Amino acid sequence: MDVDATDLLILQELEAAIAQSDDPDAQIRSINELKKLAKTPPLSPFTFKILSVLKKFLATSRIPRSESKIDDVVVLAASCALWSYTWLKLEYQTNVELDDACVDILPDALRWIDFLHARYFGDDWQGRRFGENIWGAALTFLDMSVGHYRMFSMAGENITRQIVHFWVQEARLDNRLYVKHLPSRILQKLIVCHGEEREDLIVSAMESVGASVAARTAVSQLSTITGTDSDKHLMETRNETLLIRILACNGTLVHHLLAMGAIRVLVKTLAYATRESYTDDPSTRGIMIWIVQNICEALQVAIGQTTGVAFARQVLSFGILAPLLRADKWHKHLTPKHFPGAPYIHVGLLIQILATYTIYPSVLHSAVVAIEEVPVKLQNRLDKAGPMTSAWKTFKNVVESRSKIPGAPPRPFDISRCSNLSCSARGTRNTESKRCAGCGDALYCGPACQKVDWQNHRNTCRELQALTFGASQAILRYYLHNVGL
Repeated sequence: MDVDATDLLILQELEAAIAQSDDPDAQIRSINELKKLAKTPPLSPFTFKILSVLKKFLATSRIPRSESKIDDVVVLAASCALWSYTWLKLEYQTNVELDDACVDILPDALRWIDFLHARYFGDDWQGRRFGENIWGAALTFLDMSVGHYRMFSMAGENITRQIVHFWVQEARLDNRLYVKHLPSRILQKLIVCHGEEREDLIVSAMESVGASVAARTAVSQLSTITGTDSDKHLMETRNETLLIRILACNGTLVHHLLAMGAIRVLVKTLAYATRESYTDDPSTRGIMIWIVQNICEALQVAIGQTTGVAFARQVLSFGILAPLLRADKWHKHLTPKHFPGAPYIHVGLLIQILATYTIYPSVLHSAVVAIEEVPVKLQNRLDKAGPMTSAWKTFKNVVESRSKIPGAPPRPFDISRCSNLSCSARGTRNTESKRCAGCGDALYCGPACQKVDWQNHRNTCRELQALTFGASQAILRYYLHNVGL
């Protein structure tokens, strides 16, 4: 089919108007008019003529070479091209010619997107006239690329890296975008479309931005939405907990994640996800199961990657016990396929804390307090029946029996005793914050006492850490087989 001469003339006039630089407002009007033409049905030879013009806007020669030479109109034209190709591909998904056109622009489009997050979206980019439009155009193109198997097979690593860069930048924004948490939504789509085996792409991209940056971003992003009531934010909570679970499964990244305060945020999110109003609501149950599973997996992996003592004490102190127990309503669903050794992830987490770490006084103290804080209504329900009943009763019995060992102090842990035996003050009430980072068991008045006692404590500390790493998996398997299920 031939293209109408009048249409061609209109297209040429718009292209010429965009090329001139005397009147930026006229350029912008022409760009918007070109975008409207691209959307006008039906898909026709004229549409592809429009795309050929838009393709020119993505030429890498047009990318500004320095921040001082950034022309907002040039950047807007490139974003218009990204948006138009994306819109048409989503509207006409089975058109082969359009498919080829999208593949053809991919290398240049990714170069432009790389420029956007590297130099255009700086600290002051939200003051730019079309900042949010350009941000949205870049991310929607990446979203389309993730679902486009040819494009993703060509440049999946680069596409993933670009999305992660936007994820990091979004967390730094003071004023939230009108579409929030879009990068995490796209990363979740990546896993859905290409399988969990492609999580390595996300991990690699996280490492490329820096382990501490990725960890800080993950904690910040989840913190901003935990406790927000809306169906949309339930989905975003699921997506952000997925990313934390992926980070936790990496031996390098998990330590940065814990250093950024991930434990407290995860426990808070778990408590939010297992509220009675959600566990009893069929419309939110599916999303909540994913949130609980992501969190439990992240915590269970993390406890095996650390010395464990301080970790177990913290999760108990932060109030994990009640949320774990409330998850019994979803018991049969919490069976991740990549955790064959722990068929019920929430039970496994409880038993691992029980089996490995309540031998330490500090963890035992936290466990006693945690049991006391479980709501009476929930305790009564679990004492009678339920998937978590066996694990709950065992946990409670072991903690109670260990608390009553002959010769034990009145309290499971005396927070006024300094581990430095030569300390004349015998400790102060703030020693809880001066716990040994290695074993998590010794307490000191301050750095001076810890330094004095280190020669005595060093071998014990290493033995405690070796016990933690060497015994945890064997004990977990034993208790999963004999106690939890």
